[in-house]
Amino acid sequence: MISKIIIFIFMISPLFKISLGNSITNLHRIAILSQKNSSNSTPFICDRIRFENSIYSRLCSEKPEVINLIAMATSAALEECNKQLKYHRWDCGCSNRLFQQIVEKYSKEAAYLNAITTAGITYYVTKACSRGDLKFCQCSADQQDLSGMNKDQLTNCNENVDYGKSFTEIFLDGPVKLSIKSLIRMNIKTKMEKRKKSRSAFKIFLELYNNHVARNVIIKSMETKCKCQGASGACTSKYCWKTLPDFSKIGEALKNKYLNAKKLPRILKKRIRKNLSMGEDISLVINDPFIEEDQLMFLRPSFDYCFPNMKLGIKGVNGRECEDVASGPTSCNNLCCNYGFVKVKKLVVEQCNCKFKWCCKVECEKCEKMTTKFYCKIPQTSKKFHKYYLNG
Repeated sequence: MISKIIIFIFMISPLFKISLGNSITNLHRIAILSQKNSSNSTPFICDRIRFENSIYSRLCSEKPEVINLIAMATSAALEECNKQLKYHRWDCGCSNRLFQQIVEKYSKEAAYLNAITTAGITYYVTKACSRGDLKFCQCSADQQDLSGMNKDQLTNCNENVDYGKSFTEIFLDGPVKLSIKSLIRMNIKTKMEKRKKSRSAFKIFLELYNNHVARNVIIKSMETKCKCQGASGACTSKYCWKTLPDFSKIGEALKNKYLNAKKLPRILKKRIRKNLSMGEDISLVINDPFIEEDQLMFLRPSFDYCFPNMKLGIKGVNGRECEDVASGPTSCNNLCCNYGFVKVKKLVVEQCNCKFKWCCKVECEKCEKMTTKFYCKIPQTSKKFHKYYLNG
């Protein structure tokens, strides 16, 4: 099931508008169109997007197969987000209003969405290259000499993560960097306009920085796999190649960074403002020695996900399934905001005592099994519950 987060604003519009900034919003719009496109046709997507920059236009005209790949990668990334945060207060699910507010605030949820979508596109573009699905890229340039290799060897070539990295630098970072130039040229007349300009600069920097972190996670996750070759199973020679692990490992690594994300420190805000006032590229601050390596950063605190909020579209945690563990972010006490939970026992019927019968059938018995589930139960009579629910 596609993540709820991509079912948001613009669903009623037949023509979507791709803006210069914010790659998260752009990617989700493309993913929505992919959902509505039952034939999986690239023209369906490209014909329904109004472009404000040449990067998306060029992809549709020069590399149309990439648009569907981007939509698939974004959807896969958001599915992974759902899986990783299943037992967390924010489970990667968003209403239309909440999605916009998360992006506007640029809380740590926005940082994670930024990172996992960037990682997803980097990952699936890299995989597509190694499979030969894309005409314009192939195995990594540092691959061993391909001459004389058989078909099996060619399949197991070094995956071209450098191409996946450079692709997202152009496709995702490119439009955002264009918006930096617009920001620098902006004329400021009032203090309020100055504050808005600074906030925009901070969000632009964070989007570029968290994209950078995601790509580093992908690169560092590369694994070496080897295969023996020789007569009668003898390992007379060994062929090795570099490959990416299952995407769930990438998702888990980014989830840990999300849980430990840091607020953009004042010293970096000061340096971003300085670059902006001097007309310099604020993305250069990414190389600042003050920054902790590969640490996700956000601008403003998260919303309270404990209670339902009608204004924002937050459902709250009441009725959510939790894990009966002593402590940690996925524990019932933490997920349920220390308001309590209930234990529910259910009788389920499942296959058991399966046996193989020659030939070729597997026969199983049906066994009844008592399972225990845990669910958050926040008292809906509390004043705080009604305050959040009614007023937001």
